[in-house]
Amino acid sequence: MSLPRYERYKDSGVEWIGEIPEGWEVKRLKYIISNLESGVSVNATNFPATSSEFGILKTSCVYDYRFNAEGNKAIWESEVTRAKISLRKGSIIISRMNTPELVGASGFVANDHPNLFLPDRLWQTVFYPHVKIDAKWLSYIFISNSFKKLLSVTATGTSPSMKNLGQEEFTSISIPVTSLPEQTAIVTHIETECARLDAIIDKFKKQIELFKEYRTTLISEVVTGKIDVRGEVAA
Repeated sequence: MSLPRYERYKDSGVEWIGEIPEGWEVKRLKYIISNLESGVSVNATNFPATSSEFGILKTSCVYDYRFNAEGNKAIWESEVTRAKISLRKGSIIISRMNTPELVGASGFVANDHPNLFLPDRLWQTVFYPHVKIDAKWLSYIFISNSFKKLLSVTATGTSPSMKNLGQEEFTSISIPVTSLPEQTAIVTHIETECARLDAIIDKFKKQIELFKEYRTTLISEVVTGKIDVRGEVAA
């Protein structure tokens, strides 16, 4: 499928980015993100917090590269006062410690969650107030394939099954930046197209389930003599 391109491009000077449209710039995350907050580990149950309880996030809350508020555990009542950093609307949650495939997994937080708190293995972004940034646009950069590959080689650790991202290394990464109106337009385009594609995927999933159901029924009907196949055998 052919997609429209910008009229002119220039070399970004950053290997993982490549060329960028003229008018865009390259900026390190340290000039966009003022702080990466992290919480503390607390004792919790194995069940999600109810609306009247407080929860500590699990690292799996961003495994699907989107934030899932259900990915939490109810904090023991005796441990609630130890929980420090709750979730803020418009932030991005990032997994700083995980397997090589999932280190750096992240998700955009669309709403405030005053009853959900960060553990020590997750970061929450804090942006400079003067920087014009659409956090949802930035979250899409974070989940792009090229950025995820960059994080997998940036992460360190002696264990082959567990890698860690350092704040300095993460915020030193350069990203392509455009104007705020164009950032918002990019988000709108991505979400519109993804909604259309998701609808197509759901349609095919339903069709596949119907074919599976037909296959199961066919086998059952034939082997129990409900369908006469003697004519097909004779042919």
